[in-house]
Amino acid sequence: GPNGIDGYIDIIEDAIKYGVIQKTGAWVKYNGLNIGQGILGAKEYLKQNNAVLVEIVGKINASSQVLSQATVLEVKQETTLEEAKAILEVV
Repeated sequence: GPNGIDGYIDIIEDAIKYGVIQKTGAWVKYNGLNIGQGILGAKEYLKQNNAVLVEIVGKINASSQVLSQATVLEVKQETTLEEAKAILEVV
């Protein structure tokens, strides 16, 4: 919400910035697959598909050591789903 950082949107924006996912027109693509219409559509997809979320975060970290402050710095490629959820505070 407006009072807190949206970890999902932050990750999607970083993923676009580092070329991990592509935004073509209205669509957001990952590995050639449409994962949603716009950032919010992609966010809903990642909420449903945690394994993909973990993969994307791992690739962002592999792409850059310099991530925006809001991004989850502790998430590494080998991060488990439970750890990623805890860091992202996903309920």
